[in-house]
Amino acid sequence: MSTAADETLKPLRQRTVSRERSERIFRIIRERICLLRYPPGSALRERDLADEFEVSRTPIRGVLQRLEFEGLTYSRQGHGTLVTGIEYEQLREIYLVRMKLAEMFGVSASLDHAAEVCADLAALTAACDATAGQRDFEEFARINIGLHTTLQKLVANQVLKNQLDTLFYQAVRLWFFILSSIDWGYEIDEMKDEILELERFLAAEDLESMGYVRRNHLSLVVRQIDRFTRRDAQSDPGSG
Repeated sequence: MSTAADETLKPLRQRTVSRERSERIFRIIRERICLLRYPPGSALRERDLADEFEVSRTPIRGVLQRLEFEGLTYSRQGHGTLVTGIEYEQLREIYLVRMKLAEMFGVSASLDHAAEVCADLAALTAACDATAGQRDFEEFARINIGLHTTLQKLVANQVLKNQLDTLFYQAVRLWFFILSSIDWGYEIDEMKDEILELERFLAAEDLESMGYVRRNHLSLVVRQIDRFTRRDAQSDPGSG
């Protein structure tokens, strides 16, 4: 038998469940975009997504609006919601901003979740070892996403945390796009080395150095992007 309090709290519980459901759908679709399962130019149809997630079109519409706000989709008259393109120069600029924000990690991070992060980093190291001989680009991408998600647990400044999250998902597609054209063994080794360095500095409670480890890794990514775009331009018969 429900009480008056139960009836009063019922709408609040329903809104909470609705928010959690929308957040889950948002994260799934965002990951699909970043893993290039929805390539640039793909149409995201409300009806199809509503059927897949077994919800009405209203929460899907909210998710698509949020993805557009995050810079991952855009609306086009007569075409609906489309996945944004990969613009090398623009996304490279985002990586440069991320490098600067990584330098702020030490002054904005907290050790409150250090034990959990340490366990996560160990799991990511094991995932690198398991993936090394498989040339599984999607798994490598998931490790990269997992590392970002793990480090976010240490960021105490919510404004910076939100900014880091937005910029990561905006730019990381470019990195995943060029993965298949670069040295697989080298990239796996680099990822593992970064994670091991982060583990070492976390154990020493040196959060500032953790930020610079991340910053230096992002610098390597920018150089990879530059090499890829130069090579791509040289192979384009219309260039020069």
